[in-house]
Amino acid sequence: MGIGKLALFLLYAFLCQLVFSSSLPHLCPNDQALALLQFNNTFTINFDASSSDYDPKTVKWNRSTDCCSWDGVKCDETTGQVIELDLSSSQLRGKFHSNSSLFKLSNLKKLDLSYNDFSGSLISPKFGELSSLTHLDLSYSSFTGLIPAEISHLSKLQIYGILPEGVFHLSNLESLDLSGNPQLTVRFPTSKWNSSASLTKLNISSVNATGRIPESFGHLTSLRTLRIASCNLLGSIPKPLRNLTNIEELFLGDNHLEGSISDFFRFGKLRSLSLRNNNFDGQLEFLSFSRCRNWNH
Repeated sequence: MGIGKLALFLLYAFLCQLVFSSSLPHLCPNDQALALLQFNNTFTINFDASSSDYDPKTVKWNRSTDCCSWDGVKCDETTGQVIELDLSSSQLRGKFHSNSSLFKLSNLKKLDLSYNDFSGSLISPKFGELSSLTHLDLSYSSFTGLIPAEISHLSKLQIYGILPEGVFHLSNLESLDLSGNPQLTVRFPTSKWNSSASLTKLNISSVNATGRIPESFGHLTSLRTLRIASCNLLGSIPKPLRNLTNIEELFLGDNHLEGSISDFFRFGKLRSLSLRNNNFDGQLEFLSFSRCRNWNH
């Protein structure tokens, strides 16, 4: 066989191998499959549940098959790493251990464990190590105790659903930042908040808070920072808001607010103000104050 024909033959063989290998599904790495099976083996399946909404996804998990094909599991098409795990309503019952093998799935982006029974287990601080998470749902799964501070390390996490009004009534709440979560719906209390005396920072910009600013905001007299920009808020600003005499940062921009503000904002400590992209009219008399260094309208 000539050199030219040999080269063509080798090229043909290489291309055939490439096409053949690319047509095969990427197998789930052994460590990923083992982590999933170990996690599943720590629970029992509650087959007594009568609701038709339950879906025991892990029943058919089997080491002899590619874990990327298992119900509730989605893998990265290139690496085979598990990136999504949906075990909602899977009738899992038992203790959720703080060192669960689930935390070995370090590339998880979406994790849904809702509607299971973890028997009053604590929420493990190791959830904070899943740094790629954008979605996390632990609702209705019988977790108990405090949310660990490590959850705040999940910088990519998007919160969605409806924020319970009770969050605003936490008596020792000092700072609340839920900004940048447009899928989160917030409904403000219309009565005085239990956190009125302690809350100094409230940032819920870019969440869905459609409606008017309630007069209950006027009780938040300790507030130094209030950011409620891009929240689909409408209507006029309630007069009790003038009680917020400790305000240093006030961001109300990119809403649908309207009305006169000529004699309204008289905040001597104000340093930053944003009112842009609303429908206000009137003049801001306090802008002659030297303290107010940053503002836009």
